[in-house]
Amino acid sequence: MEDKDLFQFYEKLYFHEIDTREKLSARLQTPLTLIISLIGVLAFLVQNYGHRGFSDAAILFVCLVVLSAFALVRAIFCFIRSWHNNTYRFLPSAQKTEDYRQLLNSTYESYDKGK
Repeated sequence: MEDKDLFQFYEKLYFHEIDTREKLSARLQTPLTLIISLIGVLAFLVQNYGHRGFSDAAILFVCLVVLSAFALVRAIFCFIRSWHNNTYRFLPSAQKTEDYRQLLNSTYESYDKGK
């Protein structure tokens, strides 16, 4: 491969990576809105809950609010993992690709028609 072709290839990979990151950022806006809304709903329910004894409805309400809080914490954890420290493992970096190309060139240069 010529240097110009390699440059174009790496440029294409670079812009593909930027496009992928932009798509990820755009796709995470809706879950963020839902998480914030659910936090507000749970806060409203807990704030306006008036404890009047231990009835079946009150116990069910508290259990469901606790389960909802655990589910919300799990959703927040998954959301943070998807937003930060996300690695793209599908394509190697340009440096690794170039190192591999150099290794292939040095391996096959002793053969006939090594290019």
